[in-house]
Amino acid sequence: MTGIPGPPDPAGPLAGDHVTWPPDVIVHPDNAMAEALARMHAAGMPFAPVVDGDAIVGVLSLRLLDAEAGTGGRTVLDGMRSTVPFLYVDDPLVLGAAIAARTEISHFCVVDRAHLLVGILSFDEADRAGADSEPLPLPAAVPPVAEEVMRRRLVVTAVRAPTAEQGVLNTYAEGPTLYVDGRAAHEPLDRPNPASRRRRAIAMKSKL
Repeated sequence: MTGIPGPPDPAGPLAGDHVTWPPDVIVHPDNAMAEALARMHAAGMPFAPVVDGDAIVGVLSLRLLDAEAGTGGRTVLDGMRSTVPFLYVDDPLVLGAAIAARTEISHFCVVDRAHLLVGILSFDEADRAGADSEPLPLPAAVPPVAEEVMRRRLVVTAVRAPTAEQGVLNTYAEGPTLYVDGRAAHEPLDRPNPASRRRRAIAMKSKL
């Protein structure tokens, strides 16, 4: 199968130009599920990054919760997906559409080339209507996407060691680690983002 080429088409629409929501709502793995869902509903966001420190370690999707086990999980860790779909800001928009057409994925974290979160992009028409967004400028026929191209836009990351008091994240990164700038995103006041710039710099040097 011929996949979408790596370099973006400079004449075509780019992912970074069509984010649905800004990166100002995140949740923590140890948040109570009810607390996390309340914050997402208040912002009109059915999809949110799950952040430990400043690293994105998963995603929380209302659609997946409803389809699988409902919203009765004790914490976000109980209901989150550890696989994080993402697009670079300069990826062609059609790459995300092609992945969405082949998988159950309809939301992406959009990041810059330093792997910092820029926003959330949704290919779900209902989501975009709720966010009062312009229609996505996609072609009538979405091209196929090669498996290796799709895998390069999916990340599994864990950064926390098991403890007796908190949930356990026990998978390993496959691909770049994605981050949220703690100054732009908001966690509950009782769980402030720790200073982790040094850890992030070391992690990025080892992955890029």
